[in-house]
Amino acid sequence: MDAIVGLFGEGVRGADGGIDRCALGELVFRSDAARVRLNGVIHPLVKAAFKVWLAASGQRLKAAVIPLLFEVGWNVEWDMIICLASSEAVQIERLMRVRGLSEEQARLRIAAQMPVAEKAARSHLVVNNDADATALALEASRVFRLLRERSE
Repeated sequence: MDAIVGLFGEGVRGADGGIDRCALGELVFRSDAARVRLNGVIHPLVKAAFKVWLAASGQRLKAAVIPLLFEVGWNVEWDMIICLASSEAVQIERLMRVRGLSEEQARLRIAAQMPVAEKAARSHLVVNNDADATALALEASRVFRLLRERSE
């Protein structure tokens, strides 16, 4: 947190002392250079945490949600990559509804990532997430069974 405030100033610190994600988002999704600086701080920390988590004993089957998996080149470290894909219209609607973003803010976040079609083409399995939560839960159960079978 201190490193992020050091990079972007006190304006990204929230009233609770944490990072104001809205203020930080306004900076990093409007500037490629700012996003690169932020990723330079965040990605090494995330990578280190993943290494510890993966090395920990426990269940053999482990899953992680990594939105920038391909962009940061971590795709070679996984046995199976599953792309959870939805249309741009659904992505925008969900970002606006769930995170309270404007349409412009939602589009900026989507544009900052690799296109979903490209992620899907690079993945081992694609799960369509344009439907409701019930449909996604059914698909998640199917995928979990598949993963469990492969890990045995």
